[in-house]
Amino acid sequence: MTIPMITVLMSVYNGEDYLVTAIESILLQSYQNFSFIIVNDASTDSSLDIIKNFQRSSDKIILINNKKNIGLTKSLNIALKEVQSKYVARQDCDDISDIHRFEKQLNFMETHPEIKLLGTRYNEIDETGRIMGPQSLRFIKESKDIRKNILRFNPFAHGSVMIRTDILKEMNGYNELFLFAQDYELWLRILNDHNACNLDDELMSRRVTQNIISIKNLDKQRAYVVKAKLKYLRRIRLTDCFFLLKDIARIAEFRVSKKLWRRHD
Repeated sequence: MTIPMITVLMSVYNGEDYLVTAIESILLQSYQNFSFIIVNDASTDSSLDIIKNFQRSSDKIILINNKKNIGLTKSLNIALKEVQSKYVARQDCDDISDIHRFEKQLNFMETHPEIKLLGTRYNEIDETGRIMGPQSLRFIKESKDIRKNILRFNPFAHGSVMIRTDILKEMNGYNELFLFAQDYELWLRILNDHNACNLDDELMSRRVTQNIISIKNLDKQRAYVVKAKLKYLRRIRLTDCFFLLKDIARIAEFRVSKKLWRRHD
């Protein structure tokens, strides 16, 4: 069997609402030399049936079916063990990749061997797929600027990235102690010794709803972000301390207001 140039990793847990659109956006890519590993993380909705339906008509799809729910971090690491390709691309089960995403990312990576992690600009869409606008986070393109700001905020959309497989495996994949912000923690490790950048093209549509993990678990997400930053405390400059303290204050404020709300409920 020919080894593909790219392997796409997707983990799905109860993603039936947007899963068809997400999978189609990968299968319709202009660049077709890829395999597509989908981990069904013990979904209780129709996600497994949707994946199997696509698998019947596409030999690119490799299904891993978890018997119990283990979360995104461990699911991605399980999929990573099966990867033999030169590059790994991420796709979330509620996002949409532009048809030229892989083509443009691959061309860039092949001509810029010093770049180990590559993200893109993205649009934000609502439940219906309507474009709400460009990304709400500040866009940073160059590696030097990403390195300067990485401890202030996450400059990459997880579902937009393409990473060199050898670097991912050198890092031993995602840190399984991180139930949330696992992508941010990985970027911090990669940027210790390697370069990364973002393409100045909107190659992904990121769905923003109340059910996305980062919103549903906002306090936990923030706590894990702080944990990732503290893990790499030696890299934090004095000018970054303000942002770290701000993160900690937000977590404290959120948890206090949560307790007060419960008390008056």
